[in-house]
Amino acid sequence: PGLGTLQQRSAGASVYYRPSLQTTLSASYDFYKDPFERHLFATTASLRPLQELDLAAGYRFFRFAVQDALTTSHYAFTSANYRPMLGLSTTLSASVGTTDVSGGTIDVTSYYQSYGYGANYLKTLTLVTYRLGYQGGYSVNRITTGTGTSRDLTHVFLAGVSNTQTRLVALSADYTLTLVTHRTSGAEPSDQRDHHLQVAAHSSAP
Repeated sequence: PGLGTLQQRSAGASVYYRPSLQTTLSASYDFYKDPFERHLFATTASLRPLQELDLAAGYRFFRFAVQDALTTSHYAFTSANYRPMLGLSTTLSASVGTTDVSGGTIDVTSYYQSYGYGANYLKTLTLVTYRLGYQGGYSVNRITTGTGTSRDLTHVFLAGVSNTQTRLVALSADYTLTLVTHRTSGAEPSDQRDHHLQVAAHSSAP
C-alpha cells in the first residue's frame, strides 16, 4: 500500500445581466487543470421584442488538452419562437460548429450545421384536449478524414388527445411518426421510419 497526492486547480466565473424585462445576457467561464486541462467559455443572449416573440443566440468555446492530444470546439446557435395565436407555437433554429482534434498522428476536423423548424398546436374543448405538432430538421456533417459529407433530413409528426374530466380517470393517447433520410457521400442511402403509439389511463378515484 502507498499514499499519493494529486494536485488539482480549478476556477470559474459567471455574469448575469438583465437590463430590462425583455433582455437577458449571461456569460460564464470554467477552468480545470491536472490531470488534464479544460477551458469552457459560454455566452447567451435572449430578447423578447414582442409579447408573442422570443429570440435567443449563444456561443460556446471548448478546449481540452490531455497528454499530447488537443481538442478545440466552437459552437454558435440562434433560435426564434413565435406564438401568433392562443395554442399555436412556431419555432426556427440554426446552429453551426467545428471541432478539431490534433496530436501525434491525429489531425481531424469536423464541421457541422443544423437547422430546425416546427409548429405545435393545443386546443382544449369541453371534454377533450387535442395536440398536433410537426418538427423538422436538416443537418450536415463533414469530416476531413475523407469519410465524406453526411446529410440528415428529419420529419416528426405528432398527434394526441386526452380527456379533461379527470376526476375519476385520466385517459390519453399519443401517436408519433418519425421519418429520417440519411445520405453519406459514397455510401448507400439509409432511411428510417418509426411509428410510436402510447395509450395511458390513470385513476385517482378513492
